[in-house]
Amino acid sequence: MSIKNLYGDLYITTQQQDVYGGTELRIAASPYLADLLKWVEDHRSAELHEQQLRNSDPNVKLAWDSYKMAVALSK
Repeated sequence: MSIKNLYGDLYITTQQQDVYGGTELRIAASPYLADLLKWVEDHRSAELHEQQLRNSDPNVKLAWDSYKMAVALSK
C-alpha cells in the first residue's frame, strides 16, 4: 500500500509479510516526511520535559501561568 500526495515526491509505504510466529510490518517514508516525523518527536519530547519542570516546581508553574495570561491578554 502506498499513500502519495499531489506532488508525488512525498510518500509513505507499508509492506506486510507473514513470518514464523506472526506478521512483520515495514513502514518507509520519503526523507522529508521522515525528517518531519523526527522533528515532531523531538518537539514533543521537549514539550513533555517542560511540562515536567512546570509540574515539579511551583515557582516555574507560577511563571508559566503568568506568561500564558500575558499571551492571552495580548490577543
